[in-house]
Amino acid sequence: MKISLLYLIIMAMPALGATIPNDPYFKYQWPLYNDGSYSPVCYSTVKAGADMKTTLAWDIEQGDSNLVVAVIDGGCAMNHPEFVGRFWVNKGEIPGNGIDDDKNGYVDDVNGWNFYKNTNNLEDIDGHGTSIAGIIGANVNNGTGFAGIDWHCKLMILKVGDTLPHSLATASAIKYAMSNGARIINLSIGFDQESPSIKQAIIEASNKSVLIIVAAGNNALDSMEFPANIPEILAVGSTNPDDTWSRNFPQGTGGSIYGSNLGVVAPGNCVRYINPLAAAGREYNQIGSGTSISTVYVTGLAALLLAQNPTRTPAQIKRLITLSADDLVGNPAEDTPGWDKHYGWGRVNMYRALKADTTAIRQGKTLAVRRDQKRLAPELLFEHGSIMIQETHAMQNNRIVVRRWICGEG
Repeated sequence: MKISLLYLIIMAMPALGATIPNDPYFKYQWPLYNDGSYSPVCYSTVKAGADMKTTLAWDIEQGDSNLVVAVIDGGCAMNHPEFVGRFWVNKGEIPGNGIDDDKNGYVDDVNGWNFYKNTNNLEDIDGHGTSIAGIIGANVNNGTGFAGIDWHCKLMILKVGDTLPHSLATASAIKYAMSNGARIINLSIGFDQESPSIKQAIIEASNKSVLIIVAAGNNALDSMEFPANIPEILAVGSTNPDDTWSRNFPQGTGGSIYGSNLGVVAPGNCVRYINPLAAAGREYNQIGSGTSISTVYVTGLAALLLAQNPTRTPAQIKRLITLSADDLVGNPAEDTPGWDKHYGWGRVNMYRALKADTTAIRQGKTLAVRRDQKRLAPELLFEHGSIMIQETHAMQNNRIVVRRWICGEG
């Protein structure tokens, strides 16, 4: 056995087999598989390998139909073919009878609830909610459209606005998700002002072992948007097709917010998505940018991690996502070793997260997500064939130091 010690370097790994779906627009989903051949019209610089290694991740896990993910957003195109069989069903309700059968205060809440208008009409009128739901859970290998991250999870659709989210509706939606079996909540929304009701709902849900993943925001400032600034959540920023931080979005909406509560980053600039409101024949040709998109990739990864092991807690899921992220992939001036305010712990790597050997986490060490914690992440082991990477994070002179040991036969 030969052991070599490398500092701040990820070893170049041999190619593995990968699961490639037959969805016709998968070739445009560069965040999942980026071989450098597809260049989005709004961002010309593309780097092969600047993706989340999703096709390799699917070799390990593809999802669990028993897992419920709550999508708190603007609703969804409920009759779209990409979502056939994918919506959560409230088994306590008899559809269409006009009676609150399960006596939870909501009449015919079969697939979720519209908290903005207090109705069970979940239809999306601006396309945002559908795009978010599609990235998480669009049907795979159906010969149509895109491939979702999780192939089997159920989507609980909770509508909190038509074009903009409303705070009281959002707080109620979080509590509904918590009370009706959702294990993960996706919040690809943000607010200019803090809402005590949303904050309290997030704390309650977190205490009930619900993982909440939130978009960092899109004004490119060093100031996390609410509720991405709440410590209990996992905040997500955006990267480009070349793994650089999304300083500018082409729609003129600024860029990815960064700052002290940022957990990880994921692809979010110039991404194709489902837009059911587009002109006929163009619903899969829409391109969008923003941390809303980045967030759902991380939500999809969290769903796969729970499918792999349903006993995992939100804290364990956060550890796996943050500690397995690829560090030092972007501009060295911004993507510095360990945690930094532009990339958090790094750009997510779905394959590494699912291959992480959590039994290698040493007992007695404090796991950290924030840079101000002096004892950072304990060791994780990552297998790749006969190669094993052992990684530690530590604080030295108030700086994060990442060390990776690469062990293999030789």
